[in-house]
Amino acid sequence: MKLSAGKVKQLSRRLSSRFIPGGLILMYHRITAARPDPWGCCVSPQHFAEQLEVLRRKFQPVPLREITEAVAGEKPSLLSRRPVAVTFDDGYADNLHAARPLLERFEIPATVFVVSDNVGSGREFWSDEMERLLLQPGSLPSQLRLGINGQKFEWNLGESASYSASAFERDQKWRAVQGTDPTPRHRLCRELYRLLQPLEAGAREQALAELRAQAGSSAAVRETHRFLTADELHLLAADPLIEIGGHTATHPLLSRLASARQRDEIIQGRLALERILERPVTSFAYPYGDHDDESPALVREAGFTLACTTRRGVVRPEADQFTLPRVEVRDWNGREFAAWLAHWLYD
Repeated sequence: MKLSAGKVKQLSRRLSSRFIPGGLILMYHRITAARPDPWGCCVSPQHFAEQLEVLRRKFQPVPLREITEAVAGEKPSLLSRRPVAVTFDDGYADNLHAARPLLERFEIPATVFVVSDNVGSGREFWSDEMERLLLQPGSLPSQLRLGINGQKFEWNLGESASYSASAFERDQKWRAVQGTDPTPRHRLCRELYRLLQPLEAGAREQALAELRAQAGSSAAVRETHRFLTADELHLLAADPLIEIGGHTATHPLLSRLASARQRDEIIQGRLALERILERPVTSFAYPYGDHDDESPALVREAGFTLACTTRRGVVRPEADQFTLPRVEVRDWNGREFAAWLAHWLYD
């Protein structure tokens, strides 16, 4: 029987996982049942507990730093035991209030990469605010006009200018990566993400302010979507299971920035966290997993000892400690999570 290219790739991965030592770094963002979740960043507390139970029962959960020590040859035997490290990006408050109690229950360590300007900011992440303004029930102007980075854009929402509670419930499972849109609001959400993501924070905020004004809304912060305060970050960092890592100052696409601006984002993010925590911050994750050829050297020069990307893959011996691969976890139950992990690490 002839195997498809996909099946051959899957079989090759399983064989590699069985015979070649390696570890896995898991990437989470939020532990919450809040919906909608257009960006696929939320794992419910129930599913997170089931996933941690799988990790505890079938694999070897370890601090992120132990995987990098194994890569560097300090603990070479660890990779043969299929270690798994848990990481979170951005610094949402639910990392403390929902994730930490479950990590403690299963005694599983984690690294939380925090965007320093988000701490106690009193605002939502820009993509969360887009979801609040565009995908919640209510009314918007039938035509929206925005100036973005010196260009003018216009969208006609038609009948979806009015979005009912029943339509909101109907569209709960929509994800931006699907490429199909149940309403013009959803198409606008996808298009705005593409337009706003490359911008620096100031230009993006200007566009969002225009959107708020036309939507007749303020810069409200939902309890379910807020970031950690400085006191909460202190509390999270005090847990012996938790390490705090850097994630830049404002979460830009680093590859879009000149070297000097990259350096500022990386260093200022670290210094701000160290001022709050009064301890060194030595782990880093690239925002959106994005970097250019210069970024790893800039991260190393800033005093970090490792850096995670979002490039999917298993951490193999002698991997580059400043471009470590990670795999993103979705809102799977324990059975689905175990089956997914089996594609990466032979258990």
